[in-house]
Amino acid sequence: MGRLTPAAGSQFAGSYLARLDPIGRPDVITVDPAIAVGPISTVENGMILLGYTYSQDRKSAALFRLVDKSGKEVWRFSEDGPLEDIPIGAVDVPQGYILVSTAEDSSGSPIPSPSKLVINVVSTTGELISRHEYVVADRALPNPRGLIVKGKNHDLIVVINKLRTPAEENLPVWVINPLTGSHRFCLGGNMTTFLDIDIDTLKILSTTDAHGRVAKAIKANDGKIFVAFSTARECRLQHGIELAKLNTALQPETVFKYEGVNDIVLHDFAPVGNTFVFAGSVQVQLPTTLLREVIPLAQLTSPPDPAFWERRIWERGEERPNAFVLIGSSDSTVLEDRVFPDLLNRSITSVVASGPRQIVGVGAALGIRGWMVVLEPNASLGDRGETRSSTVQH
Repeated sequence: MGRLTPAAGSQFAGSYLARLDPIGRPDVITVDPAIAVGPISTVENGMILLGYTYSQDRKSAALFRLVDKSGKEVWRFSEDGPLEDIPIGAVDVPQGYILVSTAEDSSGSPIPSPSKLVINVVSTTGELISRHEYVVADRALPNPRGLIVKGKNHDLIVVINKLRTPAEENLPVWVINPLTGSHRFCLGGNMTTFLDIDIDTLKILSTTDAHGRVAKAIKANDGKIFVAFSTARECRLQHGIELAKLNTALQPETVFKYEGVNDIVLHDFAPVGNTFVFAGSVQVQLPTTLLREVIPLAQLTSPPDPAFWERRIWERGEERPNAFVLIGSSDSTVLEDRVFPDLLNRSITSVVASGPRQIVGVGAALGIRGWMVVLEPNASLGDRGETRSSTVQH
């Protein structure tokens, strides 16, 4: 799934579905300018494409589309309530499919409605069987709002990310740089809630909270459930990576942890043998003397100018996102890593293992262009950072 540039006169982006041919070239199957892009959930009979449609009253409808293995749509289901509905995942069950989304109030009301978890159970033909709602927060949810994965005990593990105030997370209101003495306001922290839900009754069996983290991806591998977090310490701007294994009590047990000098934006991970591949973007902040243009604060806070927010914005900013891939072991050793620089903006948003010696990553490059990279880790090319790769842009 890829993001389609908004049509002329529209502020809403669409999406497209493409597959890769044997030599890695993209073959576009469908294009829909009215459906925003979302992730893909793999099911037994094909894939469920997650997306959402827009409306002018600051809300959206969560859209689930089952497609067969050739990419042909079989059915679609829409969760369209009074709030902003965003899909977060889908799994297949004996009676059909479980479709999971979140609903939150983005109307700007001073007294917003609470955020909810919504579960729809549909038949194999996409007909509604039952619908269930759960209040999960008293405020809006961050991105990603949530994740899901099938558990080992006929259960569904749902992950909800939550925003927290400094007081709720025992963080200082002001952070003082010990080297410069400068003060910075702390906006707050994050918390991740794990819910264990029975697949038959859809009752919540237990919940667990993990503080100071944002869950970015969750996957089952070899009978174990792993979750990758973006971490932050003491309201610092720099983020790190943590991979944890969930125990039977849904408590995360750290497997791998990494923190660098720059801000690491984690998007996805994939288990490969006894190692783990992490991907995303790394933010490198340039000094203003190296910028092509310094953007005045008044221009950022004034009414939006469409020309200003075109792809040229990526050439002007002081933060340059570059794509990264990092391979780590269960003892927190970094085995290999590589950064893919870009003059505009580059990232890897999803990564999968394609066989025992190949990794495929997809994301964005040159600001808003689609980009794919194929990696061969452990190739005999020398030191860390020399992982063999080939790339395609479209």
